[in-house]
Amino acid sequence: KIEAKLQDLIIKATQVDKSQLILICGNVGDGKSHILSYLNSNIPEEFKIHNDATESFNPKESFLETLDALLNNFKDVNLGTNKDNIILAINLGTLSNFLESKMSDYGELYNYVQKKGILDSDDIQDDKFEKSSHFQYVNFSDYQLYELTKERPVSIMLTSLLNRIFS
Repeated sequence: KIEAKLQDLIIKATQVDKSQLILICGNVGDGKSHILSYLNSNIPEEFKIHNDATESFNPKESFLETLDALLNNFKDVNLGTNKDNIILAINLGTLSNFLESKMSDYGELYNYVQKKGILDSDDIQDDKFEKSSHFQYVNFSDYQLYELTKERPVSIMLTSLLNRIFS
């Protein structure tokens, strides 16, 4: 479901005439990097992909400084002045730390994250594409690994994985 959701967001983001930051959020080990590498050949060239928001490109720079430079065109003062498209895989803790330290520069992004409840695991919001927004997201924390049915717990992903391993 999350793969289809992300593909839909990417397609719709190419159809609007404004910059788009697509956040792929989740916890450590959720599969954010995996889904990006799987979809990589289907992602349009106009998107910059940043696969690990905890890495720095420069040993003298923190990951927060790298993230700040990457997202410069999404600062409040620059928002709407460009057509940058970025897909960012980011851990929820990293997103929280970044917004806390850079809130004065990224008020619009902060407000979007708060409004959507991205950092609140108890508050699953509608993550449909918003034409009027520069920000879109999918959150791995909103998608469960399994589903409870009347008969038993069912996990399509785990069943598929086990079938691949043992077949």
